[in-house]
Amino acid sequence: MNQRAHYLQVLIACLMTGFAMLTPVHAEQPRLEHSELSREYQIKAAMLYKFVWFVRWKSGDFKDKKSPISLCLSEPEPFGGYLDQLVEGRLFGKNKRKISVRRFDKKNYLDHLQECHVLFIPKGSDVPVPQKKGLLVVTDGRPIEKSSAHINFITSGNYVRFEINRNNLKKSHIRLSSKLLKLARVVGD
Repeated sequence: MNQRAHYLQVLIACLMTGFAMLTPVHAEQPRLEHSELSREYQIKAAMLYKFVWFVRWKSGDFKDKKSPISLCLSEPEPFGGYLDQLVEGRLFGKNKRKISVRRFDKKNYLDHLQECHVLFIPKGSDVPVPQKKGLLVVTDGRPIEKSSAHINFITSGNYVRFEINRNNLKKSHIRLSSKLLKLARVVGD
C-alpha cells in the first residue's frame, strides 16, 4: 500500500469515528496549549495536515526539490503547538519534503505569502483571502460560495466537515485528489 492510500485510510477513519466524539462548538477560542486544545481543533489540525497529501503541486511552486511545504497560519491561530507536533519529523512525497508551520499576523502576512503552500485563516480573522497560484487556502466558518478560499471547515452539531470550491481551485491552478473531493461537500463546476 502506498503512502497516499495509507493517508486516505487515516483521513477516512478520522471522518468516520473521530468526528462523532467532537464536542459542540463554542465561541471563538483563545490560543491554547496543545494539552488544553479542544477536540474540534485537534481534528481540524489533523485534517489541515492531511490535506497536504491530497494536493498536487507543480514543481514550480517550490524553490527546489528539497524546499519544505509551508503551512501558514493567520492570527488568531487556534492550534497552539498541536499542529507543530503533528508535522514534526514528517516528510512528504517522493522528494521527502519537510513540512514547516509558520505563523503571521495581518500586518506582515503579505510579506510571507510567497513562502506559503497552505494558508489557514481561522474564525475571527479579518485577513483577506488571497488569490495566488499554487497556494491552497483553507478557512474556518466562512461561506465557501462567497469566498475565494479553496477549502472551508464547517461545523454542524457535533461534526466537523469540509467543503471545497472547485471554481476557486481552477483559478489558482491547484489540483486536489478525487479521493478528497469525494469526502467533501463540493460547490462549483
